[in-house]
Amino acid sequence: MRFPKTAKIIFFATANIVFFYILYLWAKHNIHFHELMLAMKQSSMFSLWLCLLLNLFMLVLYGKRLALLVVKPVKKAFMVVCVGFGLNNLIPFRLGDALRVYFAKKTHGFPIPEMIVATFVEKCLDLMCVMIFALALFFARGAIANEKMFYTALTLLVLIVAAVLASRHFLLYENKIKVYFVKHQIISRLISSLEKFFSNKNHFSVICYTIVIWFFTWLIFYSYFKLNIHGHLFGWIDAVALIVVTTISFALPTALAGIGIFESGVVFYLIKFVGLDPAYALALALVLHFIICMPQILLTCAIFMYRKK
Repeated sequence: MRFPKTAKIIFFATANIVFFYILYLWAKHNIHFHELMLAMKQSSMFSLWLCLLLNLFMLVLYGKRLALLVVKPVKKAFMVVCVGFGLNNLIPFRLGDALRVYFAKKTHGFPIPEMIVATFVEKCLDLMCVMIFALALFFARGAIANEKMFYTALTLLVLIVAAVLASRHFLLYENKIKVYFVKHQIISRLISSLEKFFSNKNHFSVICYTIVIWFFTWLIFYSYFKLNIHGHLFGWIDAVALIVVTTISFALPTALAGIGIFESGVVFYLIKFVGLDPAYALALALVLHFIICMPQILLTCAIFMYRKK
C-alpha cells in the first residue's frame, strides 16, 4: 500500500512538531536561557579552532575520496562534496545527496550514473565504519547487556560486506546481470558504472580515505569534549558512542541538519553517562553542531557565488 505524497509530508511535519514540542518542554523545565549562555561562553576557544580546522580538513578528504570514485579532479569533487553537505544542512529529507548529483552533472559534467554509484559506495563504506564503531562500543560497554543490538550490528556489517563482494563477483565475472538488464537503459548505465568502479585499481585508496575520514571524525568528537569537560571522565569510547548517536541523527530525513535530534542525543548521553549539568551539556552540543554545519553552509554559499561569476 502506497501513501499519497501529501500524507507523507503531513506525517513527517507532525512528527517534527511533536518532537520539537517535547524538546521544548524538557528545555523549559531543565534549562534556563541565562545558564545556557554562560555555559556556552565556557567552551575552550582552542577546542573550537582545532575542531573547525579538523572539520575543514575532513571535507578535503571527502573530496579526495569522491575524486577517486568518479575519477575526476579533486577541486571539482571537493566542490560537489561541500554542496552536498551544505544542502543537507539547509533542506530536509536528505535532498542534498540527490541535489549534489544534479550539481555535479550541471556544473562539472560528472555522469549521473557514476555519481549515483559513487554516492552508493560512499554510503556503504560509511555505514560499515559506523557499524564497526557500534561493535567497538558494545564490546567496551559489555556486549552481553546489549546482545540483540550487538548481533544486529554484526549481522548488518556482514551483510553489507557480503553484498559488496557478491556484486563485484557477478559484475566482473558473470554476464547474466548485464544481459538481463540490457533493455533497461537507466539500470544498464548504473550497472556499467558500478562495473567500472569495481574494475578500477583504487579500491584500497578509497577504503584508506574512508578510514582516515572516520578517524578524524572520532578525533573531532574526542578532542572537543575532552578539552571542554572538566571534573568528569570522558574517554575514547564516549567519543565513539557520540559518533554513533549523532550519525543516526544526521541520517534521519525529517529534520534540517538533524537540528534538535543531534542535540537531544548528545545531551542525553552527556547527562546520563558522563554526568554533566543539563545546561552545559546542551551548550556543548549546540556549539559542536554549529562547528560541524556552519563551515559546510558557508562553503556552499561561496561555491554558488563563485559559479555565478
